[in-house]
Amino acid sequence: LKANAAITAGTTTAKEHITTDETKSYTTYNNKTVEATIPVTTTNITNNTSLTVKVLKAKDRTDQTSYFTVSNKNVTSNAANIKVAAKTTAPVGKYIVQISYNKQLVEVNLEVTSYQYVTEIIIEDAVIDVGKDLQLLPVVKPTTANNKTLKMTSSDTSIVTVTNGKIHGVKEGSAKLTIEATDGSGVKTTINVTVTELFTAASEYELEENYIINVLPETSYQTALDNFINKDTIKIYDTKAKQVTSGNVGTGFTAKKTVAGKTTEYIFIVL
Repeated sequence: LKANAAITAGTTTAKEHITTDETKSYTTYNNKTVEATIPVTTTNITNNTSLTVKVLKAKDRTDQTSYFTVSNKNVTSNAANIKVAAKTTAPVGKYIVQISYNKQLVEVNLEVTSYQYVTEIIIEDAVIDVGKDLQLLPVVKPTTANNKTLKMTSSDTSIVTVTNGKIHGVKEGSAKLTIEATDGSGVKTTINVTVTELFTAASEYELEENYIINVLPETSYQTALDNFINKDTIKIYDTKAKQVTSGNVGTGFTAKKTVAGKTTEYIFIVL
């Protein structure tokens, strides 16, 4: 019995303790609500106990807590994820977040800065051939914008689709592509995307009465036609039976087709 009494007399209360990674730095903004979440681990501190949190100016350690919103200070299951957010009145600068309970105290660095929103998206209209892909490279301003991620949406996916900034020509036609910032700035722009038939060189053509058919266009494509006489009327079709043009045949006769500002010429020399 005496031994048990001795053991009881020597028992002490376990010490309260709080820890966090004091090497980490956190950032919050005075023009955008972004909370800095500071994880704290506790030992022997009762659930729902509120930790004391102060924000001090790094330079002179004056109390600046009134410039911040502090939440999640209560301990739950030996932990707390303290959230600190700068108010719009908080001056830009460097601070120290001080977290304490009784005589236990930890500190981490906190910086307040102004969030750089996207102010402009610059990109030109695009022309792409059917079946081809084109990676778009919009210019986002300012270059210091915190979030340059853009969202792109096609007005007609049967003509052009877009995935991760890459457009794909589905069929001939035109559609609008909306490009918008995802940082909450509301900045967006719209461009026109024109999808054209793929123009490739033709090594052969077919003649059918007064028609030239199955010709794949190529700029300054020249051929000699001995089935026509001067001033005959001909019609020219592409490989999908779409009429390109028609006119009177003559030496040096040129047929032109313009699609989305790109002109394709068929130059025929009549023998």
